[in-house]
Amino acid sequence: MSVSNTKMQRTAALYNAIPNFFWSILNLAPIAVFCYRFTDPLLFYWSLAGCSLSLFLPRAFFDRMQLGQTPAIYHKLGVHFINRFTQHGAIINQWIRKKYPQYRVIPLNRRAIRQHYHQTYMFEKFHFLLFLFFLVIIGDALVKGHIGWVLILLITNILYNVYPVLLQQYVRIKLAPYLKR
Repeated sequence: MSVSNTKMQRTAALYNAIPNFFWSILNLAPIAVFCYRFTDPLLFYWSLAGCSLSLFLPRAFFDRMQLGQTPAIYHKLGVHFINRFTQHGAIINQWIRKKYPQYRVIPLNRRAIRQHYHQTYMFEKFHFLLFLFFLVIIGDALVKGHIGWVLILLITNILYNVYPVLLQQYVRIKLAPYLKR
């Protein structure tokens, strides 16, 4: 890897950390505050442990959860729009390409495409785990009558977990034709 390429990769990593950090702080802060203030620590730890078992679900499970086989349903749900504001999204890639016009999120070689395709499952599993955990905590908030918290946690769950899961499905659909070549 050349010095220029190494510098480009470091710049890309730094730029992509910005939306990742922003979305994480924005959406994890409310659940952290709620859990600290209102959730029994035993419920917190047992829920997190139980939801972590979802990491062992097979890829076939996530393939069955896929909403569609074409990008159409994802466009209707706004996934394409949301992707503009994520790591490796349109805005970040635009910034990187201003400095490095040759930059590509995924190099056009079969190995890199396959690696990125398989990585989508890892990201989907992570957000699915958090989706389940948020649901447990939302249930806790509902049982305790904290309706304002229920709404806040529901919105953050959609933004931080539902859309990222849909985004990973969308990316797989977009990459699949390149794997068949």
